[in-house]
Amino acid sequence: SMPPNKTNFSKRIHVDSPRIIQNYITNLGATILLDDFTEENGATWFLPGSQNRMEPPSEEEFYANAERLIEKAGTIWFFNARIWHAGGQNQTQDWRHALTLNVVRPWMKQRIDIPRAMNNKDLNSLSKKAKQKLGFYAQVPANYDEYYVPFEQRKYQQKIE
Repeated sequence: SMPPNKTNFSKRIHVDSPRIIQNYITNLGATILLDDFTEENGATWFLPGSQNRMEPPSEEEFYANAERLIEKAGTIWFFNARIWHAGGQNQTQDWRHALTLNVVRPWMKQRIDIPRAMNNKDLNSLSKKAKQKLGFYAQVPANYDEYYVPFEQRKYQQKIE
């Protein structure tokens, strides 16, 4: 969300994935616009074709060649998470909202520890498959006691074939 008359952490020129594997897309971003994106409310800037660059472009190069994501609410912008982009400056009195998701390869670890963030809330309502997708069976042990617990109590489990 972009606050009124401000910007946020997205303002820096950045990529959503630090990895670069030539000719291999590791993750795909999807930004769901919950409000219209306009120049006035800080629409995202992006540099077309920059997904194969390891080093960030200078601010001069970026803003001279970047395009703006000027779209209506309800639009979904799909992008290679390696593309260099930046949030704008909201110059309006209203918040501008969007939701960005990243679809990643199955071997990639999520950036937020969802099991710990959920703090064991309503876990009984989740299926084993849902828990797996949220990372419940991929938590790294914090100590030897967690490492040596019986298999069914582990926070790191592999699928049993």
